[in-house]
Amino acid sequence: MRVILAYAVTPRCVIDMPLGAQILSVGMQGKDVVVYAIVDPDKPITPRHFAGFGTGHELPSHDYLAEKFIGSVTTHEGLTFHIFEVHVA
Repeated sequence: MRVILAYAVTPRCVIDMPLGAQILSVGMQGKDVVVYAIVDPDKPITPRHFAGFGTGHELPSHDYLAEKFIGSVTTHEGLTFHIFEVHVA
């Protein structure tokens, strides 16, 4: 069985998701920035790394390597963050 779930993301976080989770998009859910993913809850859990960078903020050069841009989201406070799935160096 596959379902769509929301996972709260912070500027740098690790989220445990079922193996093979397909990231769909990023958005706001209440006060949280979330990524939406199609998951099979019966699959083994694996860690996935995410990072959010604010518009105009300096991007790190050594500790994170962007692998996949997920999307941009503007919070209720008017701040815009750009969410990436990343590889930890």
